[in-house]
Amino acid sequence: MANYLERSLFPLRLLCYTQYELLTVPSGSSVDSDSCLRRFFPFSKAKNSQIKKCLHREPTRLLIGPKIERYHRKISVVRSAPTSLDYRDYIRETWKTDMEPDIPVIFVLGTGTYDPAHEAQTYQDIMQFDFVDSYFNLTLKMTSVYRYLLSEFPELTEIIVINDDAIVNATALRRVSTFSAYPVS
Repeated sequence: MANYLERSLFPLRLLCYTQYELLTVPSGSSVDSDSCLRRFFPFSKAKNSQIKKCLHREPTRLLIGPKIERYHRKISVVRSAPTSLDYRDYIRETWKTDMEPDIPVIFVLGTGTYDPAHEAQTYQDIMQFDFVDSYFNLTLKMTSVYRYLLSEFPELTEIIVINDDAIVNATALRRVSTFSAYPVS
C-alpha cells in the first residue's frame, strides 16, 4: 500500500521539486481557501459552496503542550499514535539525544485509548490535540501542529517532520541547512 501511494504521489512531489512556488506558504489575510482549492484541485466536481469548513481556520484544542524554550529556530516534530509508546521510547534512547538541545524533538498525538499524561509529565516532549488520532485526521494533526508552532515560537524558521517508524540519521539531519529557494510569504 505504501509503495502504491508513493508512486501515486510522485507527480506531485516532482512538481514541488521543480516548481518551488507551489511550496510558498501564504500567511495572514492572503490565505484564501477558495483560490487554493481552485489552484490545486482544478478538476474537482465539488463546488466551492459545498465546502463548509477550512482546516486552516478551525481551532483545535491543545490538551498537552511540550515544555521547551521559545527561542528555537528549528524544531523536529515526530508524528506518533497515542499507543506507540515503544516507538517514542526507542527514539528517546537513540537519535533524540543527538538532536537536542539545538533541535528539540517533540511527539505529536491525537486522542486514543492511551492517556499520555504521565509520559508527558516525565519527558515533557508530548504535544496532544483534542481529536481522534487516525490516518484520516493526519491533515488535521499537521495543520494543528503548524498553527501551534508558528504562533508560539516567534524565531522558528524550520519544522522537521518525521514519522515515528522512520530510521533517522541525526548527524546528517543536524548538518542540513535551510534551503533558501523555498520562500515563506
